[in-house]
Amino acid sequence: MPLHDPDTATWHTKNNPCRTAGIFIVRYLAGKKEQILTKEDITEYLALALISIILIVIAAWIEANVTLKIAKAMLNSTKGI
Repeated sequence: MPLHDPDTATWHTKNNPCRTAGIFIVRYLAGKKEQILTKEDITEYLALALISIILIVIAAWIEANVTLKIAKAMLNSTKGI
């Protein structure tokens, strides 16, 4: 199994959508693709960006609320020491 398949600009296998923008630009400049990014590529990138934003918001909420409660509980438990 090749690490990179240059025909599909994918890494590892054809079923793995792990692509990089650099591969698309190189293929476009080499004349192997008509567009740098297709509508499908843009949709994939936007979906990944949306998922990233959602995960960042969840992590920030956990940091602001859950971590604060844990820290307060730990401080309260050491008051007698």
